[in-house]
Amino acid sequence: PDLAPAAAAQTSNYPTAALGGLARWHLTLPTSATRQAFPADQIDQPALASYSSEYFKLNESKTAVLFVTNVGGATTSAGTAFARTELRELDERGAKSAWDCASAQRSMTIRQRILKTPTHKAEMSVGQIHDAKSDNLEVFYKGPLTGANGSTDTGRMLAKFNGLGLAASPVLDHAYKVGDMMWVKVSTRGGVMTVDYRNERSGKTASASSP
Repeated sequence: PDLAPAAAAQTSNYPTAALGGLARWHLTLPTSATRQAFPADQIDQPALASYSSEYFKLNESKTAVLFVTNVGGATTSAGTAFARTELRELDERGAKSAWDCASAQRSMTIRQRILKTPTHKAEMSVGQIHDAKSDNLEVFYKGPLTGANGSTDTGRMLAKFNGLGLAASPVLDHAYKVGDMMWVKVSTRGGVMTVDYRNERSGKTASASSP
């Protein structure tokens, strides 16, 4: 995906600066220093502040951050099927953040676009929230079942709440074209998780809440 936090060009050569410093975040990569299937490499602060690679970098105009994943790369654990290039929020202790979706009020806003998807399995997660046990919500792109080329496909954007299969997940956009810039806000309030979505090209808007 292409994460675009601002239209103005950045003066720094490092993605972290373009994203506001990321003081309480860490990065997971689709690589492994041990050359094993898992665990995947993770970059924490302060190293993250000056980190850039083929997987996490500024675009040529320095107006957005590119996340690139080797689909067959290293995973986070034996139980994880696919590799990822992912920013994960940390709590005040430096541990992986776990949202208390039952009572706490939290929100995250993302402006991004998908530039290319896997051709053999045209699927991609573009945003998640976790509690201490599992993924509570995954904003998920589901592309063509066959014939995907990865670059010009049209698919669906889904709100995949915990416990719901893809078939039962609310559809945010029935015609997301790879390359469309999207605005996504995920939030929790009073035990309800909500996704608000807007496709900047088509003008399509949608909102879905957890059952």
